[in-house]
Amino acid sequence: MNRIAVILVSTILLTQIASYSFEEIPPQIEWEEPLKGDPDWQVSGRNGSNNSTAWEWLSASTNHTNYSSSDNISLNWEAGNLVNNITYNVTVDVYGFNTTSSSTEVVWYIDYVFIPSSNETNGTFYIPPYTLSTGCYYASMNLLDDNDGMLFANDGFNFGVNMDCASTGGSNNTTMEWLVAYSSTYNHSSNQTIDIGWSAGELIWDNNITYNVTVDIYGYNFTTNSTSIVWSDYSEFSPSSNETNGTFYIPQYTLTNGCYFASLDLLDADDGMMFDYDGFEFGVNIDCSSTGGSNNTTMEWLVAYSSTYNHSSNQTIDIGWSAGELIWDNNITYNVTVDIYGYNFTTNSTSIVWSDYSEFSPSSNETNGTFYIPQYTLTNGCYFASLDLLDADDGMMFDYDGFEFGVNIDCEEDENSTGGSGNNSTSNAHCLILDNFTMNQTNYVTVDLVNTCTSVIYYPGINASADSSEVTGLSDIWWYMMGNNNSTIQMGWQLSINETIQNGTVVILHFEAFILGCGPNNSWNHDCPNSELYYQFSVSNNNTGPSGGGNYTGVDNVTFNAE
Repeated sequence: MNRIAVILVSTILLTQIASYSFEEIPPQIEWEEPLKGDPDWQVSGRNGSNNSTAWEWLSASTNHTNYSSSDNISLNWEAGNLVNNITYNVTVDVYGFNTTSSSTEVVWYIDYVFIPSSNETNGTFYIPPYTLSTGCYYASMNLLDDNDGMLFANDGFNFGVNMDCASTGGSNNTTMEWLVAYSSTYNHSSNQTIDIGWSAGELIWDNNITYNVTVDIYGYNFTTNSTSIVWSDYSEFSPSSNETNGTFYIPQYTLTNGCYFASLDLLDADDGMMFDYDGFEFGVNIDCSSTGGSNNTTMEWLVAYSSTYNHSSNQTIDIGWSAGELIWDNNITYNVTVDIYGYNFTTNSTSIVWSDYSEFSPSSNETNGTFYIPQYTLTNGCYFASLDLLDADDGMMFDYDGFEFGVNIDCEEDENSTGGSGNNSTSNAHCLILDNFTMNQTNYVTVDLVNTCTSVIYYPGINASADSSEVTGLSDIWWYMMGNNNSTIQMGWQLSINETIQNGTVVILHFEAFILGCGPNNSWNHDCPNSELYYQFSVSNNNTGPSGGGNYTGVDNVTFNAE
């Protein structure tokens, strides 16, 4: 996890940029008080992840290492091993040295929230011209869970403005500070104090740097169906050598039975700059070594299926399931639940129309079963079966799966049909389109999302972005389901245009229809839509325009691409 990076806290950097002045821009970092032992929280690893590969990764890069003041500075990122039911956030903090206060600060930052449609994606942040003054900088990027802030990966790089910073690399030729996390055992008893140990190295101990090691223990809350921090602590220190270590102690009976993940960060205590991180999974009264911790095995898994996906109303409907990687010799009782979702076209809402569950204590590491829905229980239409594999005692979720099926209607054929479009293609990528773009004098933007086909669409939405970081307010939005036959959902965003943006700047807005988890392997048989909309407008800063610093100047260019 070591990274060659932090020129900004090294003596070489201080010497090199001492003659330059940065604008004093206060750090944009917010801290939350640590949480301590919330009894309402239960436990889990990462909820609902069907990804059995390695942990998510993030790679950061730039097009040049030496920019001119008049250049757009590109901060590129690529992320992989993503899970399609997690909302991610990529953040970037650009660090610069403030010669007035003799400290390193965040001088520019931005973030991007997204739900991936595949296991890899990428993007670019742009720093506008003349934003950064002459000097050396460090871009630090994090890949986070947007819901609970859990850190998956971190990367960064050096770059310069009007100077070549590529040759600076800290006060020596060694690597950046590193952090290693561990415990005396990874299966603790609830009546014992749990030790979370750490070692840190390559520390700068002769330059008045204060470090901070933080620990967040993640568990699963079954009331809110989310993963979050159930215990936290931190330790600040100024090292007397280039290596040191310490231990956090979680008091006995603080954590309930189950599996947990300890996430530790090594930070600069003054400005929050991250140097390294590490983590591990551990259990309380349970051996979690087989649930996806530091070994190559996966956590318990669940697969759902049916004998057919087009049932007749006078037939019993079978909802089958298989589960594996079960712990069968440790007195664990599992629970498989099934919820059948149906769509109410009168209320334009989705709700559970049938449910059941099955508890069992396995005699081997794999087993299976079947739920049966009696004949004439479900009316004609399309349905979605959602199955969960849980710990029957505390509700911990291990895995889930689901599929769509029809009663007296072939929902797969219906979704792959062309509806009223007259197109004989088997793809349904054309079904979801964007229409009716508007932008008013207050920079409020609306776009219609339309389903032109005869079947409902699960998890539709719009990805929205702008090519300028000076224009904010756009975000990705999605729903669980939308109706058929030209059903329309209008989405809206309030744009905010920075007052510092240059007069006459051309801004391009990009809107793209999407379906969560679309593609050949998703459970609801949706191809990825291909409808996009681009809108271009010019900004006018004449002090008479609307708040936000931008004036609507009319549609310069709108492009639809629905082919």
